[in-house]
Amino acid sequence: MAESLDDLIEAVLPKFGSKQALADACGMTPSGFGRGMSNNTMTVGNLLTFAKVGGVDPLRVLRAAGKTDVADRIEDLFGASASKAPVLSRPDRDHLSLWNALPPQVRATFDQVFRIMVEQQREQASGTGRKVRRSARTA
Repeated sequence: MAESLDDLIEAVLPKFGSKQALADACGMTPSGFGRGMSNNTMTVGNLLTFAKVGGVDPLRVLRAAGKTDVADRIEDLFGASASKAPVLSRPDRDHLSLWNALPPQVRATFDQVFRIMVEQQREQASGTGRKVRRSARTA
């Protein structure tokens, strides 16, 4: 599924705290920013400003806004963007926020548990699953 401008806005919004602050950072009024984003009528210049202040790959922003011809032309002139990674989904961002709210020692414990679980899943998938009990306290 292709990224939308809404996906990109949601991804950068935590950095600004509000859509009004994001619009201000882009040098636009909140109503103009919202209308331009929702109606997909942002100029290339405004989209590039959004990409810059939001720290988002400008080619991703242009393509999400339906300006693939401009993105393709820029890519032809300057090469592909370094970042082709998709924006995290809303549930993934929520999960990451919860994770970051945990104290470091709790995250370290969960890291150990996750690593053991992933290792066990890989062993089962490869058919080499062993019946070995491990303690979550072992590194």
